[in-house]
This record gives sequence, structure tokens and C-alpha cells, in this order.
Amino acid sequence: MKTILLIVFACAIQINLSLGQAPVPESDTVDNPIQQGDPALKTMPQSVEYAKDLRQITEDEIPNAVKKALKKSPEYGGWQSASLFRDDNKDEYVIEFRETGAVRTYRFSKQGELIVEK
Repeated sequence: MKTILLIVFACAIQINLSLGQAPVPESDTVDNPIQQGDPALKTMPQSVEYAKDLRQITEDEIPNAVKKALKKSPEYGGWQSASLFRDDNKDEYVIEFRETGAVRTYRFSKQGELIVEK
């Protein structure tokens, strides 16, 4: 009697183990496959690369022509508390405003002219 119970128990375990291992579906049959990153974005936009050659400066290091341009427009209000940078390679000045959820960046030449990204 013990032998029969042992055989039935062993068969039940074997059936349970074999049914519990369902095969993994093929990747092309999955409804919503998980994408690893965005394959469309291969390079950074040119406007993002501006930060690699910048060094942070103080308000005193900004030329007077750039200060005049910043004071002319209310769009640049509060520029004194913004992040100020200088691009030594191009002799340009960058003013970066960080607000809730948004960053506004403006580039100026040494003569105070706004440089528009193309």
C-alpha cells in the first residue's frame, strides 16, 4: 500500500513540475514587446552640445553690451539669478533660466547680439 501511495505521489509531483514549466513565447508573438531605449534617437541635437565647452561665470564677467541687451527686454527679467556661462572657444555668453519643468537658454555674442539657433 505504501508503494502505491508513493508511486501516485511521485506521479503527481512529476505532472505538476511538467505543467508548471510553460514555454516562453517567441519575441515576435508578444503583443507589446518592451523596447530598450528609443532607437530613433541616434545623436544628440546640435543645440544640446553647447554645454560641453562652457564654464560658469559671475555677473561681473558679463560684458556691458550683453548686460544692456539683457536689460532691454522683459523676456530676460531676473537674468542676474540665472545660470551664466561663457563659451571661450566662440567668445559667446549663455544665460540659462531654470523654471519649474522648463529651461530657457539664450546665447549672446560679445557685442550683445542674440544668437539664434538654426
